[in-house]
Amino acid sequence: MTIMYKALTQHTDQVLKDFIRFTYKVKHPKAKIQLSIMGIGFLLLALFLKDELRMRLVLAGVGLLILVFVLTRHLIVFRRLARKDERYQKKTNIEFKFGQAEFIIADDFEDGERKVKYSEITDIYCDKRNLYLLLNGEELQVMPWQDFTGGSTEEIKRFLILKTKRKIKELYIPFSDRLRRIKAGMKEAEVMHNQKIGEKQNKKE
Repeated sequence: MTIMYKALTQHTDQVLKDFIRFTYKVKHPKAKIQLSIMGIGFLLLALFLKDELRMRLVLAGVGLLILVFVLTRHLIVFRRLARKDERYQKKTNIEFKFGQAEFIIADDFEDGERKVKYSEITDIYCDKRNLYLLLNGEELQVMPWQDFTGGSTEEIKRFLILKTKRKIKELYIPFSDRLRRIKAGMKEAEVMHNQKIGEKQNKKE
């Protein structure tokens, strides 16, 4: 198999943190906002209750606990997984080799290679630090961009889009890019609006 791109990485603490951050961002995108609103709600209730001191203290305590959990949940999950997962305890290597028809995952912890077809990739995500491949809708592989060899970030993205026929979902979009996309969308909407007006005028004539 001709290797087009390779990524040799490790099960590091940073990869585990990014894995956890990805899980919350993609699978539970509203959890942070919902929990924050709940915590603030309890604090407001405690503030507006005038005579019930004990109830005010209970409500304030619950609200503070919720907000503390929101701020520390990533750290709590990280410590729990870091203690249980031997891959991250031993910092084992994992290598990805991308060919034309398939790619190979070689994990030192599993002591062997596994061939994966591009059709098994159900979703592709990326941010400034990593590429994320979701396999068969359940297995997530995290690949830091800095660990790739054989091509640039944009070349690897184009290669995966071509092989999987899927769009890459960006988890982080710079403000300048967001602003540019908004302007492009507004311009497109304006063009379509002008076309509709022109069609109506032509019908009247």
